[in-house]
Amino acid sequence: MKNDEIYGLLSERDKRFDAQMETLNTTIRYGLKGVRQYVDAGFETIHKAEEVRNNRIGKLEETQKCIKKETWLFRLVQRNPIPAAIVLLVLLVGGAWAYDHINVGEFIKHKFGIEMRDGK
Repeated sequence: MKNDEIYGLLSERDKRFDAQMETLNTTIRYGLKGVRQYVDAGFETIHKAEEVRNNRIGKLEETQKCIKKETWLFRLVQRNPIPAAIVLLVLLVGGAWAYDHINVGEFIKHKFGIEMRDGK
């Protein structure tokens, strides 16, 4: 083979290699662009899911605050059963004593001037 033929073949091979490399670079570039778009879409989906989850959590926290306001006495009794039982016992004994010793009709007549009739 002559040198001119060898140079021609090498030049042709270099052109094909350059074309293949350009094709490969284009493929990689567009492939990476597609991967980037796929990842961005995934982040958007994750962001939307996080917003929905945060809204639900916010609503649940508001509901929990409302429930805590309504049930504070029951939670206090459950956490402190012995003091709660003592307070309940004192209230029952005091109520029984007051019912036995205080005449409600006389108290109302004296305090408010209203006379109550018996149902007879």
